[in-house]
Amino acid sequence: MISKSIVKKLLIGLIIPLILVFIVFFILQNFLIDNVGNESNKLSEIIYARLSDDITKSFKGKEASEKINKFKKEYDWLINEYSKKFKTFIANDRLILTISLVAIFIIYTLIFIYILKRLTSPIKVLCDAVEKITSGELNHRIDGVKSGDEMEFLAVKFNKMADSINEQMITIARTEREKEKIELDIRIAAEIQNSVLPQKLNYLYEKQKEYLDLFSYYKPAKTVSGDFFDYFFINNPNIFKDRDHLFFLIGDVSGKSIPGAMFMMEVKTLLKAFVEEEQISSNIDLKKMLYKASRVIYKTNKNCMFATIFCGVINIKTGEVNYVLAGHELPLIYRRQSNEVERLKVPESTMFGISDKFTEFGSGSFKLFSGDLMLLYTDGVTDARNTDGQFWGLNRLQKAVLESGNRSAEEFSDFLTSKINKFSLDNLKNDDITFIAIKLLSS
Repeated sequence: MISKSIVKKLLIGLIIPLILVFIVFFILQNFLIDNVGNESNKLSEIIYARLSDDITKSFKGKEASEKINKFKKEYDWLINEYSKKFKTFIANDRLILTISLVAIFIIYTLIFIYILKRLTSPIKVLCDAVEKITSGELNHRIDGVKSGDEMEFLAVKFNKMADSINEQMITIARTEREKEKIELDIRIAAEIQNSVLPQKLNYLYEKQKEYLDLFSYYKPAKTVSGDFFDYFFINNPNIFKDRDHLFFLIGDVSGKSIPGAMFMMEVKTLLKAFVEEEQISSNIDLKKMLYKASRVIYKTNKNCMFATIFCGVINIKTGEVNYVLAGHELPLIYRRQSNEVERLKVPESTMFGISDKFTEFGSGSFKLFSGDLMLLYTDGVTDARNTDGQFWGLNRLQKAVLESGNRSAEEFSDFLTSKINKFSLDNLKNDDITFIAIKLLSS
């Protein structure tokens, strides 16, 4: 539809001047009639005065008066007749002129309608085309606008715009399909990644449950993660007669997204393979195992990625822990007897996978007692941020461990995650969050 404002402006610009012509015509006509009447009266008075002087000079007394009265009657009759004819003429002229003006108005209106249609029909075509494009008919184009003016220029530009929109929509649709395919690949990669991570230590024998309580938490910042962890019992009877030695591992790789996830799986799978290889031998040397795995990773690591790792073996009956560290966050230990939180003190160590030469990894041992809890975590725990950009930090983590270290491993994990979520207001998209809570029940 044509905008009402356009029609209104055209009406004001074309009709009002014609109406003004009508008004001016009637004002001038009335002025002319009144002016003619006044001038006739003035002329009559002048003629009366001069004629009276002439008659008075030629005639005397009563005869002069009779002559003047007679002339006056004849002149008044003549003037009256002339006035009647003039008014009749004016009236006839007004009728003719009115008819002429009405005819002109009709012609003028028809011309106006034609011009209006000629001006607005391309606009209507353009408006209809815009509505079709916005409704999804992207193949619609404007044809038949050959006015040779700005409207034809707009039609050409509209068709180019529609072509551009159509091409962009095709590109967007293609991009969306590719994005969906990538997201599907990432979801599959996440499922594969999750499948190699332990879910719960649900295969403990009843005897083992008397000694150990373990719970893990894992939340990727994106679909896939660079964090990894593992734990399993060592099954070599030549080394350990009972299933009472638990291997544990937690780490973080330098990359993110798909590259980080692939590198993480490579590191984790390789470490587990070396642990299983060590199980066959007569002893498990964690430091040697980590060094051998680091050399293998370095030789195939073309993207210069690296990992931080903390791994060890815990005797669930005695509480003895042997560990090795490769640049990872140091564990926190809650001591039930003293109700204190310790941070493991280990000499500085290099990261995993940065050299094929001998790498100095930190190593040592300590002991857990009944009721003690060991927290292994990645940097995503302390690096969690709130809306103001503040970090959760080590101090808050230690305070949370102190508040809930006497709880079960699962209850402790729930408390810790609730604290982090409350602090960050669920703004956990900066880094992956992974931790393992290992609690010794009796020793």
